[in-house]
Amino acid sequence: MTWDGNGRWAALLAAAGAAAALAPAEAEARAWRFQAEAVMGSTLQVVAVSHDRATALAAADAVRAEIARLDPILNGWRTDSELSRLNTSERSETSPDLFAVLSACEAWRQATGGAFDARQGAAFERLARGEAAGFPALAAPRLDAATREVVRPPGVRFAPDALAKGYVIDRAGAAALAAAPGLEGLMVEVGGDLRCWGRGPRGAGWIVAAADTAAPVLVRADGRALAASGEGGQGPILGRSTVRRAAVVAASAAEADALATALCAMPCEAGLALAEARPGVEARLVGTDGAARATSGWEALTVAPAEAPLLQRVAAAAAPAWPANYAMTVEYRLPNQGARAYAPYVAIWVTDAAGRLVRALTMLGNDLDYVSENYIWWRRYGRARPQVVAAVARPTRPPGRHSVAWDGLDDMGRAVGQGRYTVHIEATREDGGHSYQSVDMTLGPQPAQGAAAADEELGPAAVRYGPRG
Repeated sequence: MTWDGNGRWAALLAAAGAAAALAPAEAEARAWRFQAEAVMGSTLQVVAVSHDRATALAAADAVRAEIARLDPILNGWRTDSELSRLNTSERSETSPDLFAVLSACEAWRQATGGAFDARQGAAFERLARGEAAGFPALAAPRLDAATREVVRPPGVRFAPDALAKGYVIDRAGAAALAAAPGLEGLMVEVGGDLRCWGRGPRGAGWIVAAADTAAPVLVRADGRALAASGEGGQGPILGRSTVRRAAVVAASAAEADALATALCAMPCEAGLALAEARPGVEARLVGTDGAARATSGWEALTVAPAEAPLLQRVAAAAAPAWPANYAMTVEYRLPNQGARAYAPYVAIWVTDAAGRLVRALTMLGNDLDYVSENYIWWRRYGRARPQVVAAVARPTRPPGRHSVAWDGLDDMGRAVGQGRYTVHIEATREDGGHSYQSVDMTLGPQPAQGAAAADEELGPAAVRYGPRG
């Protein structure tokens, strides 16, 4: 199910085959998957396990509403947000949510010896502009719990993003559970960070993918949260970090988010010791030497691929990242076949150089009985990934020119690297024909473009990669 940007879920679909995957006594419960783009700068995924779609929809709507409520409070990229106003004021009485986030950030700064520092927003902004930036010692802000007043010292610019996303996930999940008391299970994921509640889609626990530098590591996240962070931030600049990537499982998404960020700015052994000392926390670190190290309980959380659900997401490639602000756009045409003709079913997806599914971009036609008519997509990927089908399905479209964008994230919401990719476009029309196009693209440091010729059910297609327009 996808969010159409106008306050509605564009399509409501049960994940095909989800009920059949459950044990007979539990077969009436189904996993319902929802997706929305451009949420907190990333992709939102909600999986609701319930006996009816009304409950699932109520949960998904509550998640979306809570995120919409918190965005104008915590989003530092919005000039009209409460956080942005605080960053231009010497003192301000804050909302309960902003005060809670800033208080948690200060607590984490103390717990990590400064490895997590939300005071350094000005330095982070300079880095984002490609400028040299140090991390000066800054005076502590004054946070008055009785009045929620925050006094901001000179030089401090709050940047709580590395904890705020987890806080939003936690709050959104709590809102969903309150709005849908019949819900049996829930997962809320934003850009790869997630938290799970209750039972999983297959009547048991939740199995999720923690990104590694080469392949995903599958872990159990029953009733817990998972967050990952990559090299960057202040650690390498200060010369302290020996960690390239960190994945953390914790009781809350805010804790997992903050700790994953801190571990990437600390020496590896010190980070592992910190994680070991926190109840309910497990972590896996990949060092700058390429070696993986983990806390003592991490192995007990891991799951062999054979035990995992059918849907497995492709991890980010161990390759240079896309240039900042780059995206890929696929423009396709649906010919006019006459007023009486049915609108075609269309599937558009991206694979890597090894032919593995990286991202299902869209599927036009939300009647699951006809999804398999696009048999190339269905036989290779769709029938083994009913959750992906449910996530990207949208209503069919009329003749004309259409487009879909790829933001460089895989189906798990993690950034892919530069390299060779193939864009696939397939269309089938009831009482009509079948067409398939493919465009090979090398996505590197420079813009690129490709094209495919028209076919019976598809007009010419154009693929462009470069700075966002």
